[in-house]
Amino acid sequence: MDSERRNFIKATCLACASLTGISGMLSILQSCSPLTTLKLKPIDGNVSVPRDQFTKDNNIVIIKNFDHLDFDIAVIQYAEDTFKAFELQCTHQPNYALTATKEGFFCSAHGSLFDFNGQVKKAPAKKPMKEYPIEITNQIIKITI
Repeated sequence: MDSERRNFIKATCLACASLTGISGMLSILQSCSPLTTLKLKPIDGNVSVPRDQFTKDNNIVIIKNFDHLDFDIAVIQYAEDTFKAFELQCTHQPNYALTATKEGFFCSAHGSLFDFNGQVKKAPAKKPMKEYPIEITNQIIKITI
Protein backbone atom coordinates (compact mmCIF):
# COMPACT_ATOMS: atom_id res chain seq x y z
CA MET A 1 0.00 0.00 0.00
CA ASP A 2 1.47 3.36 -0.93
CA SER A 3 2.08 5.95 1.80
CA GLU A 4 -0.45 8.51 0.41
CA ARG A 5 -3.29 6.03 0.57
CA ARG A 6 -2.22 4.83 4.04
CA ASN A 7 -2.14 8.44 5.34
CA PHE A 8 -5.56 9.16 3.80
CA ILE A 9 -7.13 6.09 5.47
CA LYS A 10 -5.46 6.91 8.78
CA ALA A 11 -6.66 10.54 8.71
CA THR A 12 -10.21 9.53 7.72
CA CYS A 13 -10.45 6.91 10.45
CA LEU A 14 -9.17 9.35 13.08
CA ALA A 15 -11.67 12.03 12.00
CA CYS A 16 -14.56 9.56 12.05
CA ALA A 17 -13.56 8.20 15.46
CA SER A 18 -13.25 11.74 16.84
CA LEU A 19 -16.72 12.73 15.63
CA THR A 20 -18.26 9.56 17.02
CA GLY A 21 -16.52 10.10 20.34
CA ILE A 22 -17.62 13.72 20.59
CA SER A 23 -21.30 12.99 19.89
CA GLY A 24 -21.25 10.10 22.34
CA MET A 25 -19.64 12.24 25.02
CA LEU A 26 -22.23 15.00 24.58
CA SER A 27 -25.10 12.64 25.38
CA ILE A 28 -23.20 11.22 28.35
CA LEU A 29 -22.39 14.68 29.70
CA GLN A 30 -26.02 15.79 29.41
CA SER A 31 -27.11 12.87 31.57
CA CYS A 32 -24.38 13.58 34.15
CA SER A 33 -25.58 16.94 35.40
CA PRO A 34 -25.12 16.98 39.17
CA LEU A 35 -27.97 16.00 41.44
CA THR A 36 -28.83 18.16 44.45
CA THR A 37 -27.12 16.76 47.53
CA LEU A 38 -27.64 17.75 51.15
CA LYS A 39 -25.90 16.78 54.37
CA LEU A 40 -28.67 16.67 56.93
CA LYS A 41 -28.41 15.32 60.44
CA PRO A 42 -31.34 13.23 61.65
CA ILE A 43 -33.23 14.73 64.59
CA ASP A 44 -35.42 12.43 66.70
CA GLY A 45 -35.29 9.73 64.01
CA ASN A 46 -36.34 12.08 61.21
CA VAL A 47 -34.63 13.94 58.39
CA SER A 48 -36.34 17.09 57.12
CA VAL A 49 -35.88 18.21 53.53
CA PRO A 50 -37.12 21.66 52.40
CA ARG A 51 -39.43 21.42 49.38
CA ASP A 52 -37.61 24.28 47.68
CA GLN A 53 -34.68 21.89 47.04
CA PHE A 54 -36.77 20.35 44.24
CA THR A 55 -36.95 22.21 40.94
CA LYS A 56 -38.58 21.75 37.56
CA ASP A 57 -35.27 20.44 36.22
CA ASN A 58 -34.31 18.37 39.24
CA ASN A 59 -36.79 16.12 41.00
CA ILE A 60 -34.20 14.12 42.98
CA VAL A 61 -32.44 15.18 46.18
CA ILE A 62 -29.75 13.02 47.74
CA ILE A 63 -29.27 13.13 51.49
CA LYS A 64 -25.63 12.28 52.00
CA ASN A 65 -24.56 9.66 54.48
CA PHE A 66 -24.17 11.24 57.89
CA ASP A 67 -22.91 9.60 61.08
CA HIS A 68 -26.43 8.40 61.88
CA LEU A 69 -27.27 6.92 58.48
CA ASP A 70 -25.89 3.69 57.10
CA PHE A 71 -26.48 4.76 53.48
CA ASP A 72 -27.44 7.86 51.51
CA ILE A 73 -31.14 8.50 50.93
CA ALA A 74 -32.73 9.49 47.62
CA VAL A 75 -35.86 11.64 47.83
CA ILE A 76 -37.85 11.80 44.60
CA GLN A 77 -40.66 14.14 43.65
CA TYR A 78 -43.17 12.54 41.27
CA ALA A 79 -45.86 15.24 41.34
CA GLU A 80 -46.63 18.41 43.29
CA ASP A 81 -47.43 16.56 46.54
CA THR A 82 -46.09 13.09 45.78
CA PHE A 83 -42.67 12.14 47.14
CA LYS A 84 -40.85 8.92 48.01
CA ALA A 85 -37.60 8.29 49.89
CA PHE A 86 -35.35 5.28 49.28
CA GLU A 87 -32.24 3.94 50.99
CA LEU A 88 -29.39 3.81 48.49
CA GLN A 89 -28.32 0.27 49.38
CA CYS A 90 -28.42 -2.56 46.88
CA THR A 91 -30.81 -5.35 47.83
CA HIS A 92 -28.70 -8.02 46.12
CA GLN A 93 -26.13 -8.15 48.90
CA PRO A 94 -25.88 -6.01 52.03
CA ASN A 95 -23.40 -3.16 52.35
CA TYR A 96 -23.22 -2.15 48.67
CA ALA A 97 -24.17 1.45 47.99
CA LEU A 98 -26.23 2.52 44.99
CA THR A 99 -25.33 5.48 42.81
CA ALA A 100 -28.12 7.83 41.83
CA THR A 101 -28.21 8.94 38.21
CA LYS A 102 -30.75 10.79 36.08
CA GLU A 103 -31.94 7.38 34.80
CA GLY A 104 -32.24 5.44 38.07
CA PHE A 105 -30.04 3.79 40.69
CA PHE A 106 -27.00 1.65 39.86
CA CYS A 107 -24.93 -0.83 41.88
CA SER A 108 -21.36 -0.83 40.66
CA ALA A 109 -20.53 -4.04 42.55
CA HIS A 110 -22.73 -6.41 40.54
CA GLY A 111 -24.55 -4.25 37.98
CA SER A 112 -28.05 -4.21 39.47
CA LEU A 113 -30.29 -1.38 38.26
CA PHE A 114 -33.36 0.11 39.97
CA ASP A 115 -35.93 2.53 38.61
CA PHE A 116 -37.18 5.68 40.39
CA ASN A 117 -39.93 3.65 42.07
CA GLY A 118 -37.29 1.47 43.73
CA GLN A 119 -38.13 -1.53 41.53
CA VAL A 120 -35.47 -3.80 40.04
CA LYS A 121 -34.78 -3.12 36.36
CA LYS A 122 -31.77 -5.43 36.05
CA ALA A 123 -30.66 -8.41 38.16
CA PRO A 124 -28.91 -9.82 40.11
CA ALA A 125 -31.00 -7.88 42.67
CA LYS A 126 -34.50 -9.33 43.07
CA LYS A 127 -36.06 -7.24 45.86
CA PRO A 128 -37.08 -3.58 45.54
CA MET A 129 -35.19 -0.86 47.38
CA LYS A 130 -36.03 -0.04 51.00
CA GLU A 131 -38.57 2.80 51.13
CA TYR A 132 -38.78 5.18 54.09
CA PRO A 133 -42.09 6.58 55.31
CA ILE A 134 -42.53 10.31 54.68
CA GLU A 135 -44.84 13.06 55.85
CA ILE A 136 -45.32 16.39 54.12
CA THR A 137 -46.08 19.40 56.29
CA ASN A 138 -46.03 22.95 54.96
CA GLN A 139 -42.81 23.22 52.97
CA ILE A 140 -40.98 20.31 54.66
CA ILE A 141 -40.71 16.66 53.67
CA LYS A 142 -40.07 14.68 56.85
CA ILE A 143 -38.48 11.25 56.37
CA THR A 144 -38.69 8.77 59.22
CA ILE A 145 -35.55 6.68 59.42
